[in-house]
Amino acid sequence: MKRTLFETPKRRDVHTLYSETKKMHFQKKLRQGSIWVVAAILVFAVLGWLTHWGVQKVVRHFVMDNPRYNLTEIEVELQGSLQKRDIIRAAKIETGMGLMKIDLRQVQLDIEKMPYVSEARVIRHLPNKIMISVKERVPMVRWTYAGTSTHMREVFTIDRDGVLIRSRSNEQQNLPEIIGFKLSDPEPGQKIENREVLAAVQLLKYLERTALRGLMSVRSIDVSAPYCLHVVSGEGMVAQFRTTVIDQQLERLAKVIEISRQKENPIATIDLTLDRNVPVTFINRGEI
Repeated sequence: MKRTLFETPKRRDVHTLYSETKKMHFQKKLRQGSIWVVAAILVFAVLGWLTHWGVQKVVRHFVMDNPRYNLTEIEVELQGSLQKRDIIRAAKIETGMGLMKIDLRQVQLDIEKMPYVSEARVIRHLPNKIMISVKERVPMVRWTYAGTSTHMREVFTIDRDGVLIRSRSNEQQNLPEIIGFKLSDPEPGQKIENREVLAAVQLLKYLERTALRGLMSVRSIDVSAPYCLHVVSGEGMVAQFRTTVIDQQLERLAKVIEISRQKENPIATIDLTLDRNVPVTFINRGEI
C-alpha cells in the first residue's frame, strides 16, 4: 500500500492532541517550578528577617543597652586656644550615654560648625571612651569691619582657608592687615570669595615656606585694585603683586632682596607684576 503525501484527518488529530498534551505538561511543570522558586524566596526572606531581627536583639541586649558600654570618659586633644568644655558642649555628648548609640559622624559635623574649628576627628574606644581631636583655624590676616555706623568697628581675622573668624585680642597684634576690602554683614565661619583677599592669604602661605621667611615681614596688603596686591612690608618696602603665579613673583623678589642685602641697600619699591625687567628702586641709589 503506497503512502500518500498528505496525512489523513485522523492522523492530524492525533498529532494535534499530542502537541497540546505536551504543551500542557510543560506549562504544569513551569508553574510547579515557579511555585517552588517563590516558596524558596519567601523562606529565605523569612529566615533572613529572623536572623537580622535576632542579631539586632542580641546586639541591643549585649552591647547597645549594656551599661558596660556607657560613655564614662571623653578625651579631647586640642591644637590651639580652644577650651575642652566648649568642644564637648558643641559635640552634644555627655557621660552616661550609650557609646554605641552615638553617631560619630554627626558629632564631628557639630564640632566643625564652630567658627574656630578647622577639622575634627572623633574615635570610639570600647568599652566606654570617646576621643576627640580638634584642629583650630590658624589666623593669617586681620581685617577691620566698619559698619553703617561710623562708631561701629569690629576686628575679624581670616584663616588659611579664607574663612572669617571673630578676632580675639591676643591673636591680632602681630598679624598683617587686609585693607581695601568690603563685606556686608560678616559672619564668623563665612568663606571669603573675594579673589584678591584669597590671593593675599596665598601669598602669606607661600612666604612661610620660601627663602623669604625671616627676611621679609608683611605689615599690610591693599586688595582694592583688581588682580593686584599692594604689599607694605615691615621693613618699609612697597611691592606690587599680581594675584596669579604668586610663587614665581616671590622667587624674583627673593633674588632682588639678595642683591639688596649684598649691597647693604634696602629696597624702596618693586613691581613684580612684570615677568621681565622688574622695576626696582633702592633707598639710596634710586632706580635700576
